[in-house]
Amino acid sequence: MANGDADAWDETSPAAGDVVSVGAAQIRYLRGAVRQRLLKEHVEPAAGNVGGEHKAGSAVSYIGDYSGAFPTLRPDGATTLTADDLGRLAYNTDDGQYRILTNHVGPVWSIPGYTPTTVYDGEESITFPNGLILKHGFKTQAGVTDVVAFDEAFPNALISVTVTIDNSSSQSMSSGPSCIDSEDVNGFDINQTDQSAAGHYWQAWGH
Repeated sequence: MANGDADAWDETSPAAGDVVSVGAAQIRYLRGAVRQRLLKEHVEPAAGNVGGEHKAGSAVSYIGDYSGAFPTLRPDGATTLTADDLGRLAYNTDDGQYRILTNHVGPVWSIPGYTPTTVYDGEESITFPNGLILKHGFKTQAGVTDVVAFDEAFPNALISVTVTIDNSSSQSMSSGPSCIDSEDVNGFDINQTDQSAAGHYWQAWGH
């Protein structure tokens, strides 16, 4: 049947023998049909070669149990992957991880590596990709109890704290080890009976 509006999709219309007026209408319907389908996941087309780009969130990755083998064909199920397909994503339901196509020969699907977006510049706190946070520093000994206050508190919880005595002062230390107290997301106390140490290196883990 002939395409009567942009909702239709009859690739046999217009027929070769249809009159010119019918053909003109079919061209308009075709343009409208392509447009309204593009709008589902693409920027609206307009004059001046505007539109057609993917909208945010519109791309769909491969998904399936790829414990045996990852995709070797494009989504059409017929075309072999080429260098133009590098960067495609596939989610393996078998291990719950994403892979990225890094080499079309094979093909090779690699688990994306973590690349820091900043360079370490002496800051106290480092956040890892999984949300785990490491804070570290040095506290010069000033008395029986030294208070360590984090530059920024852990947003959720403190997991553990470790302190190591620095005896660079080369003095005798015989009164026992240091210990921590009053630890929370904001900091902790270092208690010691021997006050001859230079101070303490410390590490705190949290999230």
